[in-house]
Amino acid sequence: MKAQGGKTPTEITSSPRFGVEDSIENLMSQDIEPITRSDQSRLRDHCLQRDGYKCLATGFYSYPDSHPPNAITIHLEAAHIIPFALGDFDANKRDSVDRNSTIWANLNRYFPVLRNMSFTLEQINEEKNVLMLDSQIHTEFGQFRLIFEATGIQNQYRIKTFEDTATAPIRDLPKSGFVKFKVDKGNWELPDPELLKIHACIGNFLHMSGQAEIIDKVPKDFEDCRGLAPSGSTNIKDLLAVSGLSLLAS
Repeated sequence: MKAQGGKTPTEITSSPRFGVEDSIENLMSQDIEPITRSDQSRLRDHCLQRDGYKCLATGFYSYPDSHPPNAITIHLEAAHIIPFALGDFDANKRDSVDRNSTIWANLNRYFPVLRNMSFTLEQINEEKNVLMLDSQIHTEFGQFRLIFEATGIQNQYRIKTFEDTATAPIRDLPKSGFVKFKVDKGNWELPDPELLKIHACIGNFLHMSGQAEIIDKVPKDFEDCRGLAPSGSTNIKDLLAVSGLSLLAS
């Protein structure tokens, strides 16, 4: 999830529609219904209307859209809470299906609320899984370096950041640290509190356990060295550890 988060879909491919209980063989034999660019555009329009053409974190307005005079404007992106990429992969490649099936199985194992709310791939591209964010804040959100924690008040959240959160994107967050979501226009669902709770839980876990830094660093080190060092200095233990963990956190 960490590797797939914070990205805006730039190339819409085929998105398999399946429930978590389906076997890999069943997934590979199913017909695939594509997500089109018009689907993405419609989703963005819905969420822009719902959120008042503003970033839900800073309150700044969408740059190309209508806004009050002298308003601060930014580039907004549709940020998926459960990453879009987990529902957009090649269903004809077994390794791709296997990997995503394992991620979904782990998500449902550790967050049974997903089963209770019947959240599957079909709902990844729905309004309840999307919030409009400044493009830079979207990156921090997608990397679990910025989370929205419930406060006990309906649709009010505390924005929490961490030591590794980039400072420029968050300098204009509300000084109170709190935001409240509301529907500005239309009848589109607000970002689902349970999905945001899952996102916040993963963000807190990654930083409390120190795994966030390992996930970021070890694969990069391995890529830089382009294989195992002849001297035997490659940190194989960490590499294998993060490779196993990446089934859930990538």
